[in-house]
Amino acid sequence: MGMTSSIPSTCCNTSLTDAQYGIYCSSTRIIKINWSSKVLSKSIPSDIGRLTGLTSLDLSYNGLSGPIPETLGNLVDLNTLVLHWNRFNGSIPEALGKLTKLESLYLIGNELSGPIPSTLGNLKNLKILRLSQNKLSGLFQQVLEIWSTCNDFDSISIN
Repeated sequence: MGMTSSIPSTCCNTSLTDAQYGIYCSSTRIIKINWSSKVLSKSIPSDIGRLTGLTSLDLSYNGLSGPIPETLGNLVDLNTLVLHWNRFNGSIPEALGKLTKLESLYLIGNELSGPIPSTLGNLKNLKILRLSQNKLSGLFQQVLEIWSTCNDFDSISIN
C-alpha cells in the first residue's frame, strides 16, 4: 500500500476518522496520524506539509523510502514525529529545525547519512531524540550542542 500522492489539509469525516484508520481530528483539522506498521511503501508525499494542524505523526515500522520531505518543516504544531524503522535516506532535513514545539523525534533504523543539522538546536522543547542505527556522521559535537540548548532533555540515543 502506497501513500496517496495528494493529501488534503482538511478531510475529517467522523465515519473515516477513528482508531481503525489511525486518523484523529479536532473539528475539521487532522491533528494526529498513527500509521505505524501499516505496510506503507514508496515515499512521504511532499504535500504532507499542508497538514498544518498536525500535532503527532507516526509512520514507523513501514517500508517508506526516499528522503524525508523538507515540507515537514511546515508542521509547526507538531510535538511528536516518529519515522523510525523505515528506509529513509539522505540527510535529516534542515527544515525540521522549524518544529519548535517538537518534544520527541524518532529517526532510528533508517539509512540517513551526513551530519545532524545545526537547526535542530532550535528545538528548545525537545525531550527525546533518537537517531541510532543510521549512517550519520559528526554526531557527537552536534548532539552535544543540541542537548545543551534543550530544557528538560530526557533521553538521547545516537549509537
